[in-house]
Amino acid sequence: MPLFDSHLMMNMTSLAFLLLWGIGNIPSARTQDVEPPTSSPPCPPPGLETVMSTQQQCDCFYAFAASDLEDYQSFYAEDSVLHYPSAGKYVGPDGIGEYVSFGTNGVMVTNYTRVGNPLFLDVSSTAPGQCKIFIVESSNWHVNPTYTLNNKEACASITVGVKFDYSLTGNPEKMISIRKQDVWLSNKLISEMFPLFTSSIPTAEYVCDQIVNSCKDYSVEEDQRNKNQTRGSLKSKKAGKKGKATKKKSAKQPKVPDGNDLDMKACVEKYLALPDVTYDNGSSNAYADGNSKGCRALHSFFASNNDIHCPHITFETEADINGKFKCDESAGVLQSDLFTEAEIGQILFLATNYFGFDESGGRVQMESCPK
Repeated sequence: MPLFDSHLMMNMTSLAFLLLWGIGNIPSARTQDVEPPTSSPPCPPPGLETVMSTQQQCDCFYAFAASDLEDYQSFYAEDSVLHYPSAGKYVGPDGIGEYVSFGTNGVMVTNYTRVGNPLFLDVSSTAPGQCKIFIVESSNWHVNPTYTLNNKEACASITVGVKFDYSLTGNPEKMISIRKQDVWLSNKLISEMFPLFTSSIPTAEYVCDQIVNSCKDYSVEEDQRNKNQTRGSLKSKKAGKKGKATKKKSAKQPKVPDGNDLDMKACVEKYLALPDVTYDNGSSNAYADGNSKGCRALHSFFASNNDIHCPHITFETEADINGKFKCDESAGVLQSDLFTEAEIGQILFLATNYFGFDESGGRVQMESCPK
């Protein structure tokens, strides 16, 4: 099977129709609110004749294009999954929204902007009302200079590939329900961008402020008792400083090996002794879900608003309320576990021939992202 076929050239040269439908610009490839046409739109859409041909495929495309995927509560179910091999698996509208916020409105990475327009590589309907879409785009990730090693702005320009698996709902206000979202990102995002901020003193102090000061009152046992609360009840714990007044002081406070409470200085030393990111058996596959500074930086940002992430950032292996261990041992999921050889070939073809990257699919520079 060829890694690239001729229909992609059509996508690269005929994108005016996509502009009409307003595909959006966050890592999950969200779309913007679009007024549906008063008459039936053309099928196939102009410029995408070789991507789709049936009415079912067109229905899948138009419903996706008219949905605002930034509204996680509307378009993601409680069992929806976003899977990014290098950083983990995120479930439900709250978990997916948290993950996306690290790169769109975070502390170390402050923004994500799409460059140009997304390219639709495949639209399929596996059964009536069941849809899959595969898109690729170029993106810029803006790194906060406050947290870089040299206090200079940095930019990661990265190729993004996303596969969506979703259902049509028949509801004109919430036209789709996403079951699964698989994300491909250039390895440079973890291997080169994360080390720009993970080893800085400001980042170490940010992480340790969460570990030592904010998470010390966190109790796994108490949250375990509340595990069966509704999602709305769990949200109420995120207000202010995580509602500490309602919590017992934890019996599992962060400890150093001699058994004394962990202070900021000791925490910073322990944090800085960790690797920036982890690698898969000495390969070049970088991960931010293992025992690393990168994983703790990621989950410290989550913990700043949601203390169920507190067990993820301690230096001792500790299960969270779902019995999961994070920032301990990487799951080691490969991009090829979620994307076929042909799909990866298509992504890299566009990265080198359309977006202007090398074979890695991205670049990281110590300068601000282009406006």
